[in-house]
Amino acid sequence: MNKVTILTLLFIIILSTRVLGQLTLVSEPNMHSESDIYKDSNSKEYSKLIVFQFKEKMAEVPKGVVEVNKNSILDFSFKYLLG
Repeated sequence: MNKVTILTLLFIIILSTRVLGQLTLVSEPNMHSESDIYKDSNSKEYSKLIVFQFKEKMAEVPKGVVEVNKNSILDFSFKYLLG
């Protein structure tokens, strides 16, 4: 490898480390996630999958259905929150 390639790789590693250092792990008592959730300094959240527990039924979904559309959501404020 030549000097330019090594410097480029070193720059990419330093840059990626800086970005990852700005993310903080999000954890709440009633939130369960199969993958970690991170938040940056602008409060933008990053994750692959999130599951929330609610005290009441939030959507009417038949058994075996894995995707929920807006029409299935029972709580109006939650539906409004999703946009």
